[in-house]
Amino acid sequence: MIKVLLVDDHELVRTSIKLLLGDVENIVVTGEAKSGEDAIRLARELDPDVILMDLNMPGMGGFEAVMRVLRNKPTPKILILSAYTSGLVPARLLNLGVTGYLSKHAKREDMIHAIQTVYSGNRYIDPLIADSIASFHTTSKNNLSSVVQLTDRELQMLILIANGMDRNDIAKSLYLSKKKINGYISSAIKKLGTNTDAEAIRIAIQSGLVKIASQTTQ
Repeated sequence: MIKVLLVDDHELVRTSIKLLLGDVENIVVTGEAKSGEDAIRLARELDPDVILMDLNMPGMGGFEAVMRVLRNKPTPKILILSAYTSGLVPARLLNLGVTGYLSKHAKREDMIHAIQTVYSGNRYIDPLIADSIASFHTTSKNNLSSVVQLTDRELQMLILIANGMDRNDIAKSLYLSKKKINGYISSAIKKLGTNTDAEAIRIAIQSGLVKIASQTTQ
């Protein structure tokens, strides 16, 4: 039996996924988390086989939760289920160590297949995501974007700012000092060739991060 931990801040989404998986013989939902903080705690307590996780959540968010959960030993299998389809975000998360990436537009049978695939030790990438990553890498080689040069932390800061969080909120949600947060953001702004957070958000819009993030709340 494949034990699955669902991580999504919308109860309706979690309920829908449980219904979709309810009659699958070898899959059982053993826990639900509505925030990154809950995901970290339940990943340790429940020891799930697969963590099915959204990215856009209150608090520290999915990006940070992924980085922290992946520190667990043995390393858990994380399957991202998200509306973030821009090649930059999936590529970074797959490089971090997530086992699979699934679009929220995927069909039920694709979700079941993805869960079974990552459980068996193989990687699963939604065809839509794979095309986006391939296009992203091609574009990066031909015209290296300043966004591509960001570290994972700097990219995370850009996403959080683009989603309306200020520096104090980011520091509080990530349990990091404001000095560190300011350092990450200042470094990101410098790499982007901008002078303010607002200009950094403009770059985020051009890269697709803000547009995709707003879709996840609809």
